[in-house]
Amino acid sequence: MNIVQSIQSAAAQRQLRFVVVGGFAVIEHGYARLTLDFDLLVQREARERWHALMSDVGYKAVQEKETFDQYAVREGIGWPVDLMLVNEATFQGIWAASKPVSIQDAPVQLVSLEHLLSLKLHALKHTHLGRFFKDFDDVVHLVAANSVDLRSPAIRDLFLRYGNADLYGKICRACEAQ
Repeated sequence: MNIVQSIQSAAAQRQLRFVVVGGFAVIEHGYARLTLDFDLLVQREARERWHALMSDVGYKAVQEKETFDQYAVREGIGWPVDLMLVNEATFQGIWAASKPVSIQDAPVQLVSLEHLLSLKLHALKHTHLGRFFKDFDDVVHLVAANSVDLRSPAIRDLFLRYGNADLYGKICRACEAQ
């Protein structure tokens, strides 16, 4: 059983829900790129239950912050797992718009393209330079792969709400240059 299957099975047994975000979501939404971890969006209120789940599937917490927890395999080789912690209302909105997919033979919920772009824009606005380039590249390629109309009012509003006017302009120029 791979890590995606292990987490999905353990979460189902515990009635814990999650939405796949991060690199796997980028890949599922059409931009094939390397990912080095498994990113899940979960309810902050279930943090302790997730901590127990991760321990039960062989992981240890290596970093715990207000908005995310990072886990590494206790022994052997395995992918790191990051949990993005959000409040109940945010989780419910993202869950409602997610769609069921199969990743590594495990049935999971995938973040919608709109929410994935929102998460990436939020990260771009609040991250360090090294991470900025990866997220920026993801957004540019997701826009291209999904034929997103950056000039549509809804998309412009999304970029301004979760990013800012400067990011919107840079992404528009980068997409035009492709």
